[in-house]
Amino acid sequence: MMRSIWCGVCVLMLLAVVSGCGSSSSELPKPWEASGPLRTPADKLTQPDLEHFLKIVRAHPQQRVPEFSPADEEQGVSSADTAAALVQASQQRFRQLFDPQRQGDLWAEDRDWARILHQHHAAPSEFAALVASVSCAVTRARLDSRTDLTELSRIAHDEIKQLSIELREIDSSRQSVREKATTRMQTLLRIGRAAALLEFVDLLRQVPQENCVLVKQYAEQLRPLLPSNQSDPFAELVEWKR
Repeated sequence: MMRSIWCGVCVLMLLAVVSGCGSSSSELPKPWEASGPLRTPADKLTQPDLEHFLKIVRAHPQQRVPEFSPADEEQGVSSADTAAALVQASQQRFRQLFDPQRQGDLWAEDRDWARILHQHHAAPSEFAALVASVSCAVTRARLDSRTDLTELSRIAHDEIKQLSIELREIDSSRQSVREKATTRMQTLLRIGRAAALLEFVDLLRQVPQENCVLVKQYAEQLRPLLPSNQSDPFAELVEWKR
């Protein structure tokens, strides 16, 4: 069940699914090593950064931004979880989802991406960090006109607090064991969703406005690389806020 939460966050991040063809490690080129500390979405993007990003993505046969894959060891929600434990686990899973080192290692095992990154002298982890930065800037630029991120963060905090109170009330209620387990699981899923969104919003709040301005300037070039989904990618978020 938790996987659907992370997939929902990925949709909001506008990351396209790219299903690569696996290869044995002996067939893959040796990946380049990162030249220094990895960038974060809070770091400034430059025009050369965007040009480098576009060149690499366009070199892929599908010409789509690759996805950030959830960790294979991700576990579901247990009805015995506490609110605090679930919030902590949700935030940790979110950070793992966008960990550029972990994600870069996965892309380095994909035949097409391994070849392209090697040809462009790009370390997989550095490219993953660049994808995260560009995606966060695109999302922040689109969200700024739709909602206030500070307000959204406050709402998520308040919902986690309120749901934690409800969870304690469920535990002390006189419901049957079965009813209590069902109600508790529903509440836990809502807590996990709010915690994931809170982490997502806090990440977007770190994006410099200069990055938003830059990706808007490259909008015509970036748009074909993003998902061609006709539905509103932020409709679910607006409904959640409401």
